[in-house]
Amino acid sequence: RYAVQGMLIYRKAALIVVREMQKILEENLEKAEHEPVLFPVLIPEDILKKESEHIKGFETEVFWVTEAGKKVLDKKLALRPTSETPVYTMFSLWIRSHKDLPMKVHQSCAVYRYETKQTRPLIRGREFLWNEGHSAFKNLDDAEKNVEEIRKIYGDLLNDLCIPYRIHRRPEWDKFPGASYTLAYDTLIEGKILQIATIHNLSEKFSEAFNIKYEDEEGNHKFVRLTCYGPSFGRLLAFLLNIYKDESGLKFPAKFAPTQIVLVPIFAKGNKEDVLKYCREIKEKLVQFRVVLDESDKTPGEKFYYWEKRGAMLRIEAGPRDIENNEVVVVRRDTRKKEKIKKD
Repeated sequence: RYAVQGMLIYRKAALIVVREMQKILEENLEKAEHEPVLFPVLIPEDILKKESEHIKGFETEVFWVTEAGKKVLDKKLALRPTSETPVYTMFSLWIRSHKDLPMKVHQSCAVYRYETKQTRPLIRGREFLWNEGHSAFKNLDDAEKNVEEIRKIYGDLLNDLCIPYRIHRRPEWDKFPGASYTLAYDTLIEGKILQIATIHNLSEKFSEAFNIKYEDEEGNHKFVRLTCYGPSFGRLLAFLLNIYKDESGLKFPAKFAPTQIVLVPIFAKGNKEDVLKYCREIKEKLVQFRVVLDESDKTPGEKFYYWEKRGAMLRIEAGPRDIENNEVVVVRRDTRKKEKIKKD
């Protein structure tokens, strides 16, 4: 366990799953004309506190940086709990005319909140990975269209992940601080509701607080309408790990499996190099997948057990008899169906 409670280390397998989610989501956001950005992790205190209702919802959870080296800072800096305030500070500079709208940006990043409740890996932590989107529009109708567009993008991702969900409009006391309304994507894990993504249609409080105005076609100056939204990659991963498994181990949706295919060579005396050469030739033909060739000294049975536990979705076995027949044995992780197919 890492020395700071509520902060995780993502090793290779977990990070592959997160990156695959991130890749699909970012591609779809950018098809919808979102600009990828990456904002600094530090937010000056005066910027974070610019919208009073917003900071009130986060003030007990903020990590503050007060010293740099041996110097006490003149202005406290917050570790990013969310990015509305720095993004809208920049929107107020970037947006001048109706020609600048819509403005849509997104970033995949870590955020930090001093969670005072009991922390749980991936579900409730003090550092977590997510993607957050922020958009500005001329009017409420355009903002509502954006909400519908994001609903489709998030729905497509969750369907790819095979995650069942319901969208609920949060009550006033539970909506995002400063929002007109909040839509939450909820699923069930271990019999409890887990929020995995949100969409917020913000009131004009943010655009007024940050003075985000544009000049319309008639020369009038108006406040923009803002939306923000984001899914938690950690919670999506938590759902996959908790739900898609059986008595033998993990059963990832194939697109997100850290190891999609494992090649298991079956050695007999004196033929190890021939079998390995045969398996390497197969691996070279499967470059579009995440493939592992297990060359370890474990027995075939030990290798089968190990890779089933880790959720490899397809196992390919090859031994001397398979080489003679130009075949391989293929075993699916989900159905356990086993069949022989030609190598080519």
